[in-house]
Amino acid sequence: MFRLLLLIVAVAGITSANAQPQDRMPITEGTEFLVGFIHPEPVAPEKALPEGNELIITSTIGARVSVGGAKTVVIGPGQVVREKIGMGDVLNITSDRPIAVATFQHYIGNGEMAWHVPVSMWGTAYHPFAWWQDGFGLANQPYYLRTAKIRVIAARDHTRITTAREGVTPEVTLQAGQSWLIDLPVDSGGTRLASTDPTGMAISADGPIGIISGHAKGAVLRYPDAMPDTGAYARHGNFMRSNFHDAMLPDVMAGTRFVTAPLIYSPTRLRGTDQTRIGVEDDRGDVIRFVGLTDGTLIRRNGEAVATIDAGGTWMDQSCEQGVVWTPSYPVLCAQYGKSYARITSQASKPEDDPSTDAGLPLLQVVPSEDRWVTSATFTALPDFTNAVTIVGTVDALKTIKLDTGHVSAGSPVRTIGTSSYGYITTYLTEGTHRLFSEDPSHRFMAWTYGSIDGLQPARIYGSVASMNMAWDCIDSVVTSMRTTQDSIIITYGVTAPERSSCAAVALAYAERCDGGIVARRGDSLVIVRATPTTMVDGEAIIAARSGRYVRVPFHLDGTTSVTDRNDPSLSVEAVDGALQIISAQPIMSNVMLFDVTGALLLSLPGNASTSMHIDCTSLARGVYVVLTNDTARRVIIE
Repeated sequence: MFRLLLLIVAVAGITSANAQPQDRMPITEGTEFLVGFIHPEPVAPEKALPEGNELIITSTIGARVSVGGAKTVVIGPGQVVREKIGMGDVLNITSDRPIAVATFQHYIGNGEMAWHVPVSMWGTAYHPFAWWQDGFGLANQPYYLRTAKIRVIAARDHTRITTAREGVTPEVTLQAGQSWLIDLPVDSGGTRLASTDPTGMAISADGPIGIISGHAKGAVLRYPDAMPDTGAYARHGNFMRSNFHDAMLPDVMAGTRFVTAPLIYSPTRLRGTDQTRIGVEDDRGDVIRFVGLTDGTLIRRNGEAVATIDAGGTWMDQSCEQGVVWTPSYPVLCAQYGKSYARITSQASKPEDDPSTDAGLPLLQVVPSEDRWVTSATFTALPDFTNAVTIVGTVDALKTIKLDTGHVSAGSPVRTIGTSSYGYITTYLTEGTHRLFSEDPSHRFMAWTYGSIDGLQPARIYGSVASMNMAWDCIDSVVTSMRTTQDSIIITYGVTAPERSSCAAVALAYAERCDGGIVARRGDSLVIVRATPTTMVDGEAIIAARSGRYVRVPFHLDGTTSVTDRNDPSLSVEAVDGALQIISAQPIMSNVMLFDVTGALLLSLPGNASTSMHIDCTSLARGVYVVLTNDTARRVIIE
């Protein structure tokens, strides 16, 4: 038995429906985002730069974007737009067509990037990645303790969120757009101990939630409190510690095959030297980490069993220096941590007791499973950084991937992973916008874009995926209906799914093309009206489910006689006390549109389902105007 998850309204006029088997598309973008932040907790002399928080927005086909409801940004097809934003906890971003959104925090001594999941693809169960409590300071001076941070954001009103970890509030209720910062309590004896790491903590809700998780300021792996810790030039160890975070993937996006590759940093990083005598844990390679969702999950590295974890349990390879194919026996979540770096050097012109510290910061980025790989990605390499990209895929696929205009393998070698069919490429990037794409649509890949500033200075870093396919594994089908009047088109949509399915929902609804019309979303409908009274409207909408199943809905309105010549008696319009008072013989269901005598559309407002409506006209000059609604028009004189 099937049920209709979203209401489909039977309407008069030209109506069509669609419920047959449908093609699938990757879901790599969205039209609504609630972007959250884990804010850095800097110490002097660290500080935010003027462009401290930024949005990085891309769109495959171009879009009009509302940032926090206060600013509109227009993005062309394939462009990247960087937009400065404030220091809030959550920011709402909406668009008329699909976009991808990343956030970039740009501090001296801190910094990170997160690639955000749109609200339509949020889940209700998560096991986020974080890190253990860290501390730094000098004897007889302030000592700084920093803990993991997890920000939970609700998509709907009255969302109840539950957790299961000692020291964390077990239940919180949020309204739509609100967030809850899970700020792990300080454990006075838990610095750099696994017991203070909440990675794998179960977080669930009775509605969709999004999670940003990471750390306020920590080192990866363990680093000493200070470097050097004695002498006239002793300084506390802030310079190898940073905030690091990413947008977490819900449990439904877990997978059973992952390919990872080592990150590359500023060329000055000299890693692999033994610094254990001064408290620096192994600084080679990266940390690859897994969270289990099923008891008894076996983790294999290049075919060899290396660990068994239970639901909520974690395991990490602390020094992964090579490309690896990971094959867990049950779905797991995966993340990659770039490591901290610090090395005491000596300035040649000064005595040995005046050391300098060469340093670099850690990062955190999610690793999507193979079924989430993509065929293209657009991203930006940021100014001032040593920028790079890492790409994984089959060896055959990597040879077909282009970076901008040329094959990426032409300038950087494809490194094979053991005896497998997989490989990876790492290459440095020039500043600016870049596009990766496969010439063969059957060849998919995963890519991470990142950059670092290391050296004898407060460092900076960022890193995240370049794109990913977020489609859920749902059995569903898109259903649409369409109503056409003389001056408007209403496309109503929904998703059908088996009775016990809880994953089916609409992921995207937008007009891929609309010539001569204006498009707006109203609940579970797209409303298209003429840009002018006589314009022909022609276009095509796309409605996609979370599974990626989608339908194309063509729409069309012939050109019509100007409404300025019409004066229907069933509609009454009067100008009284600075307002147009509209009285209709029928409930006002369609948009109310106001035109001048030339037929130019001045205003379009949604109907209110009653028989009367008031429109403010104080800003209108004297003259003749025409009001159109419910396919009826009436002239009015404003004196």
